[in-house]
Amino acid sequence: LGREPVNPRPRFYAHVHNWFAPSTDGFITYSDGVHDDVNKIIWTRLGWDPAADPRDILVEYCRFFFRPDLAERAADALLALESNWDGPLAQNGGVDATWAAWRQLEKEAPELMEQWRWRLHAFRALYDYFTRHRLLYETALETEANRILAHARTRGAEAVMDAASAVLGRAETEPFGPELRAALEAHGEALF
Repeated sequence: LGREPVNPRPRFYAHVHNWFAPSTDGFITYSDGVHDDVNKIIWTRLGWDPAADPRDILVEYCRFFFRPDLAERAADALLALESNWDGPLAQNGGVDATWAAWRQLEKEAPELMEQWRWRLHAFRALYDYFTRHRLLYETALETEANRILAHARTRGAEAVMDAASAVLGRAETEPFGPELRAALEAHGEALF
């Protein structure tokens, strides 16, 4: 995702806005991309009403840009994307639930994949899922390689190094989720 990832952070930006707003005299909502579209909406809406609830703002956003019948669940799915960045990725099972929520919404509203705002967030949900499971897969390979290396005294250093290298090499020869990677690339192409 690089320097400017898709980064909906509604709760965080509501906190930042409301922390600094009393010390300012107006603002403009600016970004150099679309990656933070949700954050710009949060910031702008709070400029009108600093007491507005971030989730309520997201429901309005989803009602307007997506579909009214999906607004509540889509707002929760956007909030879940922010939670995907909480804590260590390997322990954040919420990432899987977030991706499942976006997939369910996509099944109900496949036409929204043609809308860039929707696709942007579906892309991010898939990216988080892919990254988490790739981490788990490659961590398991590393654990297996370390178990092999622990036998160096009995099997010999060269033998265990070769065996451990072969295990670690599976990250490239048998990479995690090539179909998910292809879906990510398709999302990226479409968004470009």
